[in-house]
Formats: sequence, structure tokens, C-alpha cells
Amino acid sequence: MKILIVDDNPNLMSYIEKKVTEAGHEVVTALDGLSAIQALLNWTPDVIFTDYFLPSINGDVLCRIIRNMDHLKETYLVIVSAAAKEMQLDPSKVCANALIAKGTFEETAQHFFAALADAGKSRQDSQEHTVMGMDSVYSRRITVELLEKYGHLQTLLDSMSEGILEIYSGRIVYVNQAGITILGRQADQLLAACPLTLFDESERPKIEAIIESEYKEKAVVNWKTPDGEKILSVKTLLPKRDEDTIILLIEDITERVHAEQALQSYQNHLETLVEERNAELKRTSEQLCQAQKMEAVGTLAGGIAHDFNNILTVIMGLSSRIQSTVGLDDRLRQLADQIVVSSERAADLTKGLLAFSRKQQINVEPHDLNAVVTGTAKLLRRLLPEDIALKVKPADQAMVALIDIALMDQVLMNLGTNARDAMPTGGMLTINIQAVTLDETFKNTRGLVKSGRYVLLSVSDTGTGMDAETIARIFDPFFTTKPLGKGTGLGLSSVYGIVKQHDGYIDVTSELGKGTTFDIYLPLVDAKVEPKAVADVQVKGGSETILVIEDDADVRSLIRDVLSEHGYDTVEAADGNEGVSVFNEHRGAISLIILDVVMPGKSGKDVLEEINSICPDVKAIFMSGYTGDIVLEKGVRGDNVDFLQKPLSLPKLLGKVREVLDR
Repeated sequence: MKILIVDDNPNLMSYIEKKVTEAGHEVVTALDGLSAIQALLNWTPDVIFTDYFLPSINGDVLCRIIRNMDHLKETYLVIVSAAAKEMQLDPSKVCANALIAKGTFEETAQHFFAALADAGKSRQDSQEHTVMGMDSVYSRRITVELLEKYGHLQTLLDSMSEGILEIYSGRIVYVNQAGITILGRQADQLLAACPLTLFDESERPKIEAIIESEYKEKAVVNWKTPDGEKILSVKTLLPKRDEDTIILLIEDITERVHAEQALQSYQNHLETLVEERNAELKRTSEQLCQAQKMEAVGTLAGGIAHDFNNILTVIMGLSSRIQSTVGLDDRLRQLADQIVVSSERAADLTKGLLAFSRKQQINVEPHDLNAVVTGTAKLLRRLLPEDIALKVKPADQAMVALIDIALMDQVLMNLGTNARDAMPTGGMLTINIQAVTLDETFKNTRGLVKSGRYVLLSVSDTGTGMDAETIARIFDPFFTTKPLGKGTGLGLSSVYGIVKQHDGYIDVTSELGKGTTFDIYLPLVDAKVEPKAVADVQVKGGSETILVIEDDADVRSLIRDVLSEHGYDTVEAADGNEGVSVFNEHRGAISLIILDVVMPGKSGKDVLEEINSICPDVKAIFMSGYTGDIVLEKGVRGDNVDFLQKPLSLPKLLGKVREVLDR
């Protein structure tokens, strides 16, 4: 018979080998489990004797490995142990056919021959399991204690959450329970296997580097199981005892890696949110700075307009006085008329400047859009380069709408300058006016006040056009497509607000490379446009005494001269404090006070309140070059307040004076 004997006791093995060989059997020996497995790869013995406690792989594990080798399934297995009594070994529990309890060499040899005899007449799959030599040995206390400590150590190793692999001569010779669980393989599938072959080829270089590395080297590898893929951390647990032995610590870090990945993803998301928030804060800060700049510009514009209105008051006043001169040469009268018209136009521009910088109540009057657009187009032409043509297409009939002409000028100027900037290489700017009828569906979807007849004002260019994303934000405050410092982002939002204030609707259509069209719908009204007449208006004078309180010397002098020319007596004051003093000096004679709203020292409202405490029945007319909203801020309000907006029209001034005095 062919026999394999595996035992790490060379004396016993030599003794048994000699006896069995003398009996005519073929014997192969191995000192450890790995050597036995190596011998069995290409050889099929009839009987295998293996000691229980062996270097590298113990006998019980060796028996299970042998039973999984197809060519050894019929081989007769005998487990041999000097601690069989203390361990109460059962051969059936370790896949063996028989058990021999080691005694003396001679007794053990006899049991070997008895087992060979049984092997000759028994089949591997027999339900009988022979136990020999158990009655001739005794339990030893020291062996029991050692076995208990061995059991404690094994329990400790199996209770670890990390897997432990012991590799000897390139083969796995030990794996704890955690290693079995983590790797998803049975112990007999792992033991005696080459660790490199367990991993995919892409991961093998990492494992090979760990095996050949020094202490505490670590690698992260992917491991495939029937239930899915795991991520393992593999590192050396202890320094190498020798060149052939290494212990690996394996940890399943799948959940940790996934958690770290999720955390990293969340961190990246948070960083993105922070970046977006910072960008939003930056945009908001820039918008705030822009708004503060525009507020400063508005304040500056208000001050400039106030002073400009005072200057225009003098120009218009002196021009009116020239117009009223008896026997004036026709040529000079024509020039004076032109000065008055230009001054009124300058006054409208000043009003537009103030409307740009501040919210104010709009002053709507019936105007023909044909005439308004034609007039604004003359000014717009000056802002266009020679390579941009301007074409105005008025309607065939009058297009009368209730509009604030200064604000409508602002709308057209904003749309015109935007069109200019969109045509850097030239093109065509077209303003078309026509009447349209809007139904209930159009009204409801566009948010109009009412359906019916509207004037459609279309401003079209042949410029670069816009994409859908830009169109969606085109009316947003502070949104601009122009370079930094080239645009405020308020022009089109102001246009949108002005159109809404006129109960209208504005729409935009555009396509990249094909130009842009803004359509403005304004309600048509059945009203007559009253033309502004520049005529020699006869006004009534008087003999009353009037106190003029005005800090601008030129305006004060003009008012004084005009009133004096029409029979009035005048007294003057350059500021509020002086005005109160002058009134006290002439309180019995003064019938009317004309005073500026905003003055150094005391405001016009404070001056009038102080004078009213002295003389409650005194009449007064306020005047100002500021807009109505600033006048209201200064406390001058109410329907019973008489107010004149600068620049002053002398006929209006004289008419208001007579109206108040006769009241």
C-alpha cells in the first residue's frame, strides 16, 4: 500500500517508517502540513496518517483540505495525537476514518498496522470510525492546561473584527474566523492556497508588495465575493520571524470608504455651496456698491438739477422779458422765442435726469407718440455713429397715449443706446409705431390692466442679439452684458418700471446674430393733444407788497424785477433767517411770501411756520428746483399748498401770484 505519514516528531516518524517499510509498504513522510499538501498534489496514497498538532497547518485542517481534493476522496485518513485523551477527539469531527491515541513507540506502531488492516477492508464512506489506543493513555494535567490556553488564544483570535492570515512559504497556513467572514470563503478553501491567486490580477502587485515589504506596510485592495465587492485594507501585523513566514491583518473598510466618499462628496457639495454663496455675496456686494454709487449719482444729479433749474429760470425769465418788450425787432423776437423753446427742452432733460435717479410720481398728459418719437429721434441721432442708420416709421394717424414725456424720452434713449452698443460694426435701428387691438387672452397672460386698443412702439436693431438665458434676465436690476464699468444694469429695469407705471407691457424677442426687438404696448386714449403755445401772454399786475426769500441771487433779482415791472412792491431775503427778520420789519405791509423750499439755515417750511406763528393769515407760494419727492421730504405737502416747479415760467409765476392774492 502507498502510505503518507505526517508528523513533526522525527524519531517517532523514523520508527514507524522503518516498521511499515519492512512490511512491504511504500512510505512517504512529511514534517508539516504544507509539505504534506505539496506531496499530495500529484500523488494518491491509500492511507494517510497525520498528527493533530503540526507546524503550519494542523492535522484537523489538513484532513478537511484532503477531503476537498477530488483524487483523495477515497483515501483512508487516520488522525494521530498524543493529546487525544485530553481533547476527547472524535475522528468524525475532523473528517477522519480513524483515531490513534499516541502511546509508546511500540504501541503506536501496533495501532498503525491495525489501521492499515482496517483500511484494506473498509471504504472511506463507511459510517464506522475506529478509535485505537485511548484505553492505554492517561489524561495529563499540563496538557489540559496547555489546551485550555490554546483554546483561549483561539477564541481571542476568532473574536477579533480584523482578519488574520498567516503565510508560510507562500501559502496560507492560518486564518481566523474574521478572516473567513471578510473574505467570504471557507477555511479549507483558504488554507494551503497561495494568497496572490485569491485576488484579481490588477490587485496582485499590491499584495505581493505587502508580502515582500517591511513591517506595517499597508495597501487598499478590491475583493470580490458572491455578495458583491468589498474594499479591504491589508497590512503586515508583526515583523517577519523568518524569510518564510508573514502575518497579514485584513480589515473590511468598505463602509468606512463609502462613508468617507459620501463625506467627501458632501464636503465638495458644501464647498460648492460656499463658493456659490461667496459668489452671490460678491455679486450682492457689487450690486450694493453699484446702488450706492447710483444713489450718490442721484444725489449729485438732484443738486445739479436744482442749480441748473435756477439757471434756466433766469434764462427763461429774461427771454420772456425780451419777448414782451414793445417794438422788438422780428429777428430778435424770433431768437428770443428759440431761446425759450430750447430752455423748455433743457428743463425736460433735467426732469428726465431726476427721474433716472429717483422714484417720483409720474406726470402724464395726452401726447401723440408720433410726435414724441420724432422729437426724441433727433436727439438720439447725435448719439449714433455714422455707420448706424436710424429709421422712424410713424403711424398714419395720431397715436395718443397718457405719458410722462420726460420718462418716455428716457425709455427711447435707453433702448437706442443699447441698440447702438449691440451694433459695434454698424447696422440699422428702426422705431416703428402702429395701432393694435389686444384681446382678453393677451391681457391676462401679460398682466395688462385692460384689453382693447394699444399703441405698439417697436424698437429693432440688426445687432448681435441675445440667447435665451440673457433674455430671461434682461429686465433684472443690476444685470448687464456689458464689460465692468461700461453698464449699470439699471437701464432696462428702469425701462420696464416706467412702462409698468404707464399701465403698459414690454416684450423682447432676440436671436444670436439676428438682432433684437423691444415691443412696448401703451393704452390708446381718446383725448386731444393740447399744443404748447409760445405766445405773448398778458397777465395782471398789482400793487401789493411781496416778500421774496431765495438764496440764488440771480433768481431773486429776476423775480424782483418781474414783480416790480408789474406794479408790485418787493422786499428780499437771501435765506430763511433773514426772511423772518424782514417779515417782522414789514409785517403790516406784506401780503404774499414767495420762498424757496430748500435754503441754507432754515428750510422754507420752517420759515413759513415761524411767520405763521406771528401772522397766521399770510399767504405763501413755495418754489423749488428739486423734484416733487424731495419737496415732500422737506414737509411741503397738501392740496392747499401753492407750489411752482423751477425753472419758472414768468407768465405762470405772475398768474399764480395774482391767483393767490385774489383768493
